[in-house]
Amino acid sequence: VLAANYLQNMDWYGNPQLTKSIVNFYQKAKEHRRLLLFHGTHAQAAVDRSHDYPLALQILRDAATCPCRAPTDDTVPRSSDDPVLRRKIELVAAFVAAAEEKEPAAA
Repeated sequence: VLAANYLQNMDWYGNPQLTKSIVNFYQKAKEHRRLLLFHGTHAQAAVDRSHDYPLALQILRDAATCPCRAPTDDTVPRSSDDPVLRRKIELVAAFVAAAEEKEPAAA
């Protein structure tokens, strides 16, 4: 966890290897909530830095598939059950669809 937190202080967005390392560290430490938060940060960075909404949508969908609890722990909701994450996915998907719809008309 300390290694993943340290790597987040570096310029991880511009380095796919650092991004993979952060994800791997959180997965190995079974810190699924922190992994989910990192996916959210990664999606936000994709939007803020490069206005890449399709990439942000892909990252959020990946976050929805990550398990956020051990199979026997029913006290913590799965990420796919997280209403905030689902809403973000819906909004970004709607924006991407609208942008794709508008693009052919502009050409």
